[in-house]
Amino acid sequence: MGSGRSDLVEVTGEILINYPSQKAIRFYDGYRRVWLPRSQIEIEPHEDGGRLSVVTMPEWLALKKGLI
Repeated sequence: MGSGRSDLVEVTGEILINYPSQKAIRFYDGYRRVWLPRSQIEIEPHEDGGRLSVVTMPEWLALKKGLI
């Protein structure tokens, strides 16, 4: 992913489309729906165990997609 952990951000939201054969996922943070490239992200289940996930990505990607 990034050159160092300091440039990573975590965004919580719902994964709308997550097909293993696709190179991207469709992600919804409660405000906007965006496509995120699998090669740039890591996905973890949210601690609440529900539909939410925590997606870790480089800060530049989160800024570009309007997630931060």
